[in-house]
Amino acid sequence: MSLARKLAIISCAAWLTIGIASTLLIADSGLDGIASPSGDRTRSILAAIILPGYLIGFAIIWWTRNGQRAGEIDERDKKVESRATEIAATIVLLTIFLVSIGLYDAYIDRGGVPVGWLYIMAYGTIVWVSFLHPVLRLIIDFSGTIDG
Repeated sequence: MSLARKLAIISCAAWLTIGIASTLLIADSGLDGIASPSGDRTRSILAAIILPGYLIGFAIIWWTRNGQRAGEIDERDKKVESRATEIAATIVLLTIFLVSIGLYDAYIDRGGVPVGWLYIMAYGTIVWVSFLHPVLRLIIDFSGTIDG
C-alpha cells in the first residue's frame, strides 16, 4: 500500500471518529445548548474534539512532504490529490448552499434561524471537508483513473 493511501486512510478514520463524537455531543446538547451563553462548555468540548484532527492533519502534511522527498509520493499521487480537491470543493460548496436554503425554508415562519446552527455549520464544515477529501482521494486512487 502506498504512503498516500495509508495517510488517506488515517485521515478518514480520524475525521470519521471526530464527526461521530461531534454529532453525539451536538445531539446531546441540542441547539440551545450550543447557542446559549451557558453553552461555553459545550462549545469548548466541541473545539477539543476537533483539535486532534488538526494535529493529525499537520502530521499528515509532514509525512507527505517527507514522502515526496523520499520518492514515496509521485506525480500520480499528486494528480489524485488535485482531482480529489476539485471534487471536494464542489461538494462542500453545494452542501453549504443546500443546508443554508434548507434552514431558511425550515425557519421562514419564525423570522430567523437559531444561532446554534451557525456553530453546527462552522464545525460541521470543518469535519465534512476534512473527511470528504481523503474519502474522495481513496475512491479516485482505487478506481485507477485520475480524470474520472
